Amino acid sequence: MDDEKKKDIKNSMTKTEKKKDIENSMTETEKKKDIENSMTKTEKKKDIENSMTKTEKKKDIENSMTKTEKKKDIENSMTKTEKNKKSESIGKIWNSNTGECLGRTGLSWMKILIFYIIFFTCLIAFWACIMFMFFMTLDHQEPKYKMDGSRIGSNPGLGFRPTPPYDAIHSTVIWFNVSRNETIEYWVSNLNKFLEAYNQSNLTTCLGNETATPGKACLFPIPTGNHSCTSERQFGYPEGKPCVLIKLNKIYGWIPVPYESPPVNLRRKLKSAFLKGRVYVTCEGANPSDHDNIGEVTYYPNQGISMLYYPFVNQKNYLSPFVFVQFLDITRGVLVKIECRAWAENIEYNKQDKSGGVHFQLLVD
Repeated sequence: MDDEKKKDIKNSMTKTEKKKDIENSMTETEKKKDIENSMTKTEKKKDIENSMTKTEKKKDIENSMTKTEKKKDIENSMTKTEKNKKSESIGKIWNSNTGECLGRTGLSWMKILIFYIIFFTCLIAFWACIMFMFFMTLDHQEPKYKMDGSRIGSNPGLGFRPTPPYDAIHSTVIWFNVSRNETIEYWVSNLNKFLEAYNQSNLTTCLGNETATPGKACLFPIPTGNHSCTSERQFGYPEGKPCVLIKLNKIYGWIPVPYESPPVNLRRKLKSAFLKGRVYVTCEGANPSDHDNIGEVTYYPNQGISMLYYPFVNQKNYLSPFVFVQFLDITRGVLVKIECRAWAENIEYNKQDKSGGVHFQLLVD
């Protein structure tokens, strides 16, 4: 009995062991299956991922292809539009189908050319007729508006020479240094240039009661003699005794009315006996301090302008009469303001608006 029990126990033991072995084998197979399943899952995932990346790559390639194709399409359309524009522009200039140039045929161009030739010819002819009629109303010898009817009026002003250089055209200062010849040359040459016109031989020398007429201008002699206001003496500038030329401005048809007897103010300023029939010129300091610095003043050829040279009526080669004013002992190194005026019954002098006179400054170093 004991043996049988032992056998039974052994059998049961073996059965349990077998069961355990079976179970172990089962668990191992299951584990293998699980491992295989997990492996297949990861492989599937990888396959899915690979397939995903492949599809994405395909899409990227397709997108890049579509982009390049789009670019090509755009470029093609651009080139087509450019070609169309070029062909259109060429077509606008020359149309080979209709034979038109700039939208017109040869006959059309000829018609419009003839039209414009006739139009501008008529326009020029009309303008020329108007200008001819206008010039027919003008007198080339005599101005239409004279004396008080013109902007110039009937009150002549005075002018002076030499004038400052062109770059200082608004200045009225005559400055020079006695010891520097280059500062003297300009003023002397300016006076010589102005006096060139007075060296004419085709003018009449008027004598006695002769006066200028519409067909005759009287010769005005340049002062000569033993004094400084000559070209040979350089008009006194190297000596520090400058000569300034004072002249009456021209007004068409104006005739001066001289004083029969000198006014009190003129009588004080006369350097010689008063003569009738003359327009007198006087120069003095503009301010009290200038009176002290101006020194002695002399006039050449004399202080008055003769009536021989009036009226001015646009005579050929007419020359304005003048008076040389010389400043004999002007104060050196001081700017002296000088005012000169003309004296006649019909010359109005106004110091404020400077009518009937002229102002300039002298500075001798």
